Amino acid sequence: MQRSTYTFANHHWLVITIVLAVGVSSSDLSYAGGGPERVFVVVNSRSPASLAVANLYCDLRQIPSSNVFYLPWRGSVVETDVDTFRKEILRPVVSTIKKRRLSLQIDYVVYSSDFPYAIDLKADFPDQKRFAKGSITGLTYLASLVLRKRKEYANRQVNWYMRSPEGSTPLPTRGFRFQHVWMPDGNTQPDGEGQRYLLSTMLAYTSGRGTSVEESLQQLRQSVEADGTHPSGTIYFMRNDNIRSASRHDSFPRIAKELRELGTNAEVVDGILPQEKKDVSGAMIGAKSFHWHSSGSSIVPGAICETFTSFGGVLAESGKQTPLTTWLRYGAAGSSGTVVEPYAIRHKFPHPAIHLHYARGCSLAESYYQSVYCPFQLLIVGDPLCRPWAQIPNVMVQGISPGETITGTVALEMKADGTNNQYRFEIYVDGVKTFDVDDQNAFDLDSTLIPDGYHEIRVVAVEKSPIETRAYNLIPVFLNNHGQSIECKCESTAEVRADQKLVFSANCPGSQRIFVFQNRRIIGQITGESGKLEFDPRILGVGPSRLLAVGLGLNNSSSSVFAAPVDLNVLPARSLAPLKIPADADWSDGLELLVGNGTVQSVGSTQGNRWLGKAGVGTGDSFYLRGYFDILKEGVYQFQISFEGDVELKVDGQGLLNREDSDLQHHYVAVSLAPGWHHLEVRGTVMGTSQWTLEFGGKGTRSLNAQVFKH
Repeated sequence: MQRSTYTFANHHWLVITIVLAVGVSSSDLSYAGGGPERVFVVVNSRSPASLAVANLYCDLRQIPSSNVFYLPWRGSVVETDVDTFRKEILRPVVSTIKKRRLSLQIDYVVYSSDFPYAIDLKADFPDQKRFAKGSITGLTYLASLVLRKRKEYANRQVNWYMRSPEGSTPLPTRGFRFQHVWMPDGNTQPDGEGQRYLLSTMLAYTSGRGTSVEESLQQLRQSVEADGTHPSGTIYFMRNDNIRSASRHDSFPRIAKELRELGTNAEVVDGILPQEKKDVSGAMIGAKSFHWHSSGSSIVPGAICETFTSFGGVLAESGKQTPLTTWLRYGAAGSSGTVVEPYAIRHKFPHPAIHLHYARGCSLAESYYQSVYCPFQLLIVGDPLCRPWAQIPNVMVQGISPGETITGTVALEMKADGTNNQYRFEIYVDGVKTFDVDDQNAFDLDSTLIPDGYHEIRVVAVEKSPIETRAYNLIPVFLNNHGQSIECKCESTAEVRADQKLVFSANCPGSQRIFVFQNRRIIGQITGESGKLEFDPRILGVGPSRLLAVGLGLNNSSSSVFAAPVDLNVLPARSLAPLKIPADADWSDGLELLVGNGTVQSVGSTQGNRWLGKAGVGTGDSFYLRGYFDILKEGVYQFQISFEGDVELKVDGQGLLNREDSDLQHHYVAVSLAPGWHHLEVRGTVMGTSQWTLEFGGKGTRSLNAQVFKH
């Protein structure tokens, strides 16, 4: 039996600002197929919705803490310009991956909710209207070109990961790896001239015409549960005389035939939607709008559903065509749409072969990007790792057991029992790839140079096939080579409401400082050997969360020790009780606006960013806006407000936002509401500009309007 040994001689731990960097890879080899250790999740730390979506996804998918990045996005959740996108989103993402020494393992960059879905490209293409906008996911996929301002990112065949689906030869399906350099003919080479890409999706979109946080979480749960289930449903290719459908008819019969040859049911059916079908495991339709609930059909978890239409990716409330989020609301694992008029260019939409790649075992993201030549305007929303048709092996590891305390060198033996018995193995420590075992199934883990305390050993099996399906065994262990210890706990139950205080205590003999992390985000520190932290759970976001304490400077050295993580579940705040409103109350539609000069008027809508100016509120003016609204279902609702100046927002007299002298930025305010009537108050003083936005909602967000608000 061949055996590899790695001593971690270069394995080091540093706390630098918010980055806990660990280790270096011993090899440039990396394999694909989709796994949580290959995913980098980007979270808007200012948005309760973004935190909630990311918290659940990271828990469901066991995303390593090293792979989660909290980015405090302050701009619009609809659109930003390309220079701001480069500076404040894309470049920080790429540089953080590099700082954390993850460059050789990250294949996916995945955004949680409340980031802008559209990117204005006028700065790159000032004279070309057809390149007016790109999508956040498409431009992230093309990051290597976008960051260098290479205009080729808008070329019709810029995606060399996709091979032509036309012709008589069998269409190849391949797993993805960032380390590949892709060539125009679809082949790869280890280095040299060519293209590198980063698979990218949004997990959810909860603003505008998006889904609610609850709907988004349920959709992610179903997507994870769909892995490896090999759905027995049917993929429907809908044929009608609409140009959106007719322009793609020629491909339907061939792809459906190849799917059936794989054992996957597929049908080409006339009509707009499949009617009374309870087994929709995938769909491609061509129509600018549709009403799924009227079809009587049901979507099987894990399905990819597509609409070939110009504005399916326009998710602002003013959109006029059915948005891609409709598919997600009814159970699809993923869908896509262009964020601007694509000018009937077929290269910008997924080819029907997307379902063939999916049925062969690829992940959702791999299937999408193998099927679209020109993705810079295509927004993809859904779980990128979902893979219903993958043959996922069980990974078995001998030599260590979960929860075991180990010292010295540990001999590991690895085996995967999938349908394909040929596998490579990778070893990850706390989410960072440390060794490729290649063709061997034994590994000597020398733990003496790893800090004492809690660590996670992830053994990944990679199938030796073009698709390179991945599976893993995650083994938590404790190391005790240096006699160092640390203990921590939350002085409450494992569940805490968002409106309660959280007290975290830690004790680490000999330490100079104790840092407390949520994933790789520092949320507090304790000076000395022991102490307590008190903080607001809303910092963590609602849902499952994991806190980790690290003791530094033990015995006047730079050594460290890691505590066992503390797992919490943050519940929404207690719902505000409804107000007692007289049954015969005399309502007027809209909201009441009192301007500082003494005028009073009704506001029928806050849509757009000039509603205050239209109402006569200018720079330097103060105002008071108030109105009542009726909640039908108990839950967490969100206000979004973008402003420059002073603002105070209250619901039922409870202060939720109070900012003075704020520059122009986007704010998110979550509030739990019981069914019944509630009262909103917004006081403000305009500074700089009267371009304020104000939205509210549960299923997405909408401007405040006379249909909902009364006074």
